Amino acid sequence: MSRLALIDYIPDPHYPITYLDRAWLIEAPLNSVEVLEAILKPPCPYKIYTARPIRQYRWGPLNLKQQRRQDNEGKLFQDREISFVIVGPEELSYLERWFDERGFFTQFLPHMSIPWVDSGGKRLTAVNAALFSNYRNNGLTRESATRGVLEELGLIGHNFSRSLLPPNAIPLPEDMTAWLHGRAGKRSEYVMSSRPIQKACDSSEQINDQVNQEPTFADA
Repeated sequence: MSRLALIDYIPDPHYPITYLDRAWLIEAPLNSVEVLEAILKPPCPYKIYTARPIRQYRWGPLNLKQQRRQDNEGKLFQDREISFVIVGPEELSYLERWFDERGFFTQFLPHMSIPWVDSGGKRLTAVNAALFSNYRNNGLTRESATRGVLEELGLIGHNFSRSLLPPNAIPLPEDMTAWLHGRAGKRSEYVMSSRPIQKACDSSEQINDQVNQEPTFADA
């Protein structure tokens, strides 16, 4: 099996990007767009895009442990799209430093690869996200570290309406150990229910409609 999907199977990206741009996963609470905007303070709200991840396989043959891990990784984004925003290299560098200082690890997620374009043409790119670091936690648990971030940014009690998971979506792992083993996250409280789902979608669409250009990085 090939590690990279064949180029013929990569659809054209429907979002505006340059070869320096990167994709950042949007998923409440830690990787919510509300958290990103509170950290980066962009001049206008980020526009949220969606794409269906394209599976990338490891070279074979695989032993039983490797095959089980690959199967588990595949289930993390089975039958779902992911939401993301587009950030520049300075924004990405700032996010990496900011999260690292608070016990998190900024990682690109190769199993969440989406269509992209750079100077070499069409390809796949892995989205970036903040995951809890089991080795940089300063004695904190994932829950307490996440709460600390939300408290610092004034987001405790926020509903994260622009970053909710669609119904029945599998929450992604939120620490590196779980990610490496392809273990899904716990059932998330940040999932759209049948009642507020349309309201949340309408709110996100209204904000996206107001965005006429891609935001530039502004120091916090």
